[in-house]
Amino acid sequence: MDGIPRPWHVSVLWGSDPRIAEPLMAALGAHDGLVVGDNVPYSGREQFGHTIDVHASAAGLPNAMIEIRADLVRDDAGIARIADILSGSMEGILADPDLYRAEFY
Repeated sequence: MDGIPRPWHVSVLWGSDPRIAEPLMAALGAHDGLVVGDNVPYSGREQFGHTIDVHASAAGLPNAMIEIRADLVRDDAGIARIADILSGSMEGILADPDLYRAEFY
């Protein structure tokens, strides 16, 4: 970013609702060698995600954004690796029936 290498491979950007963000960071962090950021290099608390702000947070729906370091997804192998990591990490989170209710934070 601006010529400075990012130390994070993947970052989870989120506001005040931890229902997806916290378990996702834990699941991603369990992958050996994967450096996971929490609201870096951008913050989900700064209302820059119009779709999330309007369609998720305002409705009390759980949400998070995922930032992936660009050099990790430059080829098919990198894309497949990150897709496997993300899908595996989200599987248990999305299986939780308590996730599917509106809550306002």
